[in-house]
Formats: sequence, structure tokens, C-alpha cells
Amino acid sequence: MPEESSFSTDLQYMYINGEWVRLSPQQQQEALAISNANQTNASEQLGTQPIVSPDGKYVYLNGEWYESYKKSETANQKIGRDASNANNGFEQSSDYEVRKSSPESTIAALVITLVFFASLWVIVSIFDEGTQEVRYQVSCTCDSVFITIEGQGGSTQQFSSVPMQKLDGTDLEWTHTFSTDLDGYTFLYVSAQNEHSSGDVSVSIYVDGKMVKNSYSIGGYSIATASDMR
Repeated sequence: MPEESSFSTDLQYMYINGEWVRLSPQQQQEALAISNANQTNASEQLGTQPIVSPDGKYVYLNGEWYESYKKSETANQKIGRDASNANNGFEQSSDYEVRKSSPESTIAALVITLVFFASLWVIVSIFDEGTQEVRYQVSCTCDSVFITIEGQGGSTQQFSSVPMQKLDGTDLEWTHTFSTDLDGYTFLYVSAQNEHSSGDVSVSIYVDGKMVKNSYSIGGYSIATASDMR
């Protein structure tokens, strides 16, 4: 008859209270450690504690004493409880990491969004000057000129034989005014050609009353040109 609390050869069973009890994988590992310790020096590996109590009612496993008839159930419960605690600890840790990283991701996305819209606003502010008043102005110390302009909506317009003097010889100024949305790509242009053999021509571009471009030409049939991109 096997000795009480002895292990089977394959270390999968333990003989307790006259019957073989199958060990769990964890208990098999402990049985292997105990067997190796018994073969080398049991007192050094397990200290002064015996494996089985003198009355045979208790067994020392996993650092604790268990009643022999309850050994398998109690040890399995402890192992299952330890595994459950480990899983719960992992789930809590995972939840903590998710909760911890979530605000950071939200803040990063918000910052990127704010930077994008701020940059877009700056670009629009630089190039989009809004609806403004444009005025072309032409003057000449001659009788008449031939004028070409880039008008509202990008249309090219021409005016021939525009009088530059009154009958009494007083100089005249020709002007053309319109409103447009200056988006950074609006081309402004005015030119005037003296239609006579003498005289000086001057052309100017004004935006909201401020001169932005000016050109001057001297002599008969000369051309003065001013242009700008806004």
C-alpha cells in the first residue's frame, strides 16, 4: 500500500486517506519541486517544516497547511482565487491606462484642430482684403487719350478719344470707380496713351482712397501704365 501523502511516479496524483487524488497543474509543479527537494536535501529546500503532519491529517503545500481530506479543494480554491485576482488586476490596469490616455488624446486632437483653424484664419486675413473701392485716375496735358483698364470682374474695357482739356484749355481728369472683393488674386490695371504729338500722361490706382500705384509718361503718343495684384 502506498504511503500516505506520497506522489505517483508521473507526479499527477497524491495518495490521501486511502485514495489517489488528481493534482491540478499548479499542484503538479509543487509536487515536482518537493520531489526534487527530497532527492537532494529536503531540509534545505523546505526548512524544518514536514510535508505531512505526524498525525497524517495535514499536508504542507504552497507555503500553507491544509487538512488532508480538504487539501485538493482548498488548494484549488486558493489557486483559482489568485488567478482571478491577477486577472482583475490586469483588467483594472488596462482600464486605468485607457482612462489615462483618453484625455491626452482628446487634448492633442483639440490643439491640432485649433492650430489648423488659426493658421487658416491668418492666411485668409493676409490675402483676403474684403470688398474695397478701386479708382483709376488718368490726367494728361494733351487734348485726348486712349484708355485701357481691367474693370470689375476681370473684364477689359477701352475708351478712345477721352477728352483731357476743356474748351478754355483747363486740364481734365478721367476717373473710373468700382467695388470688388480683393482676394489676393485680383488684377488691377490702367493705361493711357497720348493721342497727340505733345503732352504728358499720368495714371494712378487708388484702393479705398489710398494711392497704391502711379505711372508717368512724357512726350507725344507716349503710354503710361500702372498695375497691381490684390
